[in-house]
Amino acid sequence: MKDKNKTKKQLIEELEILRQQVAELKDAENKYKQSEEALRSLSLIYEAILASVPDIIMEVDNNKVYTWANKAGYEFFGNDVIGKEADFYFEGEQKTYSIVEPLFKGSEDVIYVESWQRRKDGEKRLLVWWCRVLKDSSGNVIGALSTARDIT
Repeated sequence: MKDKNKTKKQLIEELEILRQQVAELKDAENKYKQSEEALRSLSLIYEAILASVPDIIMEVDNNKVYTWANKAGYEFFGNDVIGKEADFYFEGEQKTYSIVEPLFKGSEDVIYVESWQRRKDGEKRLLVWWCRVLKDSSGNVIGALSTARDIT
């Protein structure tokens, strides 16, 4: 009953408030779209940079499973590398995992390690790796990012 008794002035005031809220929402939506486009552009730039780097760049999760590779990584390991554990490509007995273990406990150091790896054509090659921890926004370890160069 109270709503039916609103005055014309009250209804006009409420309508104006709604118009302001719609305008604010449209403004927020435009800013979101601009931010999204800026992020997309930045992502394309980073992808182009990483694709053009001749060294191998690989990302692993906490289980040491490959989750990302640049073009050189795919060229070395093959197009099916994502989803495979890093040691799938190890050749011979290695201490690679024990050397990089501090990363998975949160060490911020860049760790250097040499590792014999099997290339996609089956050839055994010696790679030198520089590995760095990856953390989420809360500081939790989520994996490692590594660059490698064939030094055979």
